[in-house]
Amino acid sequence: MENFQAGDQVEFMDDNTVGTVVSIIDDKQIIISIDGLEIPVLKSQLIKISKGPQKAKNLAEKYQDELNQETVFATYSNATNKGIFIALSNGEKPEIFHLHLINDTMNDLFFSFYSFFNKELKFIDSGHLKKYDHKALSTYNQLGSSKFPTYTIHILPFNEKAKQIPDMFTHSFTPGGQDLIRKQEKAPLLDFQAWLYEIKKEEEKQVSLTKTVEQETEQVIDVDKPENIIDLHIDKIDPDFNSLDKREILPIQFNYFIKEFEKVIAFNYPSIIIIHGIGVNTLKDKIRKYLMGNKEVINYRDADIREYGYGATEVFLKN
Repeated sequence: MENFQAGDQVEFMDDNTVGTVVSIIDDKQIIISIDGLEIPVLKSQLIKISKGPQKAKNLAEKYQDELNQETVFATYSNATNKGIFIALSNGEKPEIFHLHLINDTMNDLFFSFYSFFNKELKFIDSGHLKKYDHKALSTYNQLGSSKFPTYTIHILPFNEKAKQIPDMFTHSFTPGGQDLIRKQEKAPLLDFQAWLYEIKKEEEKQVSLTKTVEQETEQVIDVDKPENIIDLHIDKIDPDFNSLDKREILPIQFNYFIKEFEKVIAFNYPSIIIIHGIGVNTLKDKIRKYLMGNKEVINYRDADIREYGYGATEVFLKN
């Protein structure tokens, strides 16, 4: 005699009537439902035609079943894992940066990605990114400019099991400044270190791309007047430098130099001193290559060795 359980689909042996097992009475009888009518039937009169849902064998399976059920009915708004990120990382050269879109959520995404720089809007990429996936977006060469573009991304998440239609949202960010001084971290889904920008729906206001383009202006920032000496010794930049990998130090120094150089330009110094140290194919070469392409620089030379040693450059600037 067959074993039956609640939920099994059964058929009478002497005709084609089909019903569903509701409950078990004893070893010989069960109750089945036929078009909403529940009747007791002998097990010997029935054959099983499909199994009902399997019961958990232990607590671990029970909790896993509950978790799976929650996942099935979760909406896009509360079913994320770590989130959506743009990962910014250095290339082989410190002035080369790569941008990756990371979808570390259980939702698929439609996206479009733009940059805005020198009053010029540029479309970069668009597409469909599956859940727990990532995509390389673009590469940016910072040589010749101390500023990054403003990046804007449109996100439309979707989930086949969602119970409501999700809203598209927009997020804008501009890399640079203090962002690139902080230590990089392990990027979700990617096997490398990067600066992470979380892409999320803003609570207080929605940012439109049109507004971003039309209203981007030069911001006046109230800062103390900087020194005319930029000291790039790593212990001056990051007190926790001992925890840094050697490969991390050069990009941190170079990005700190760009940030401080931009401050100096704003205060119209006629000349500045950059203390970078001595070496071949190191920080000195990166900085001088950058100075060669900067329109604010008239000329540069080795600084006075009696005062600054051999590891410094004096830069003459336009007023």
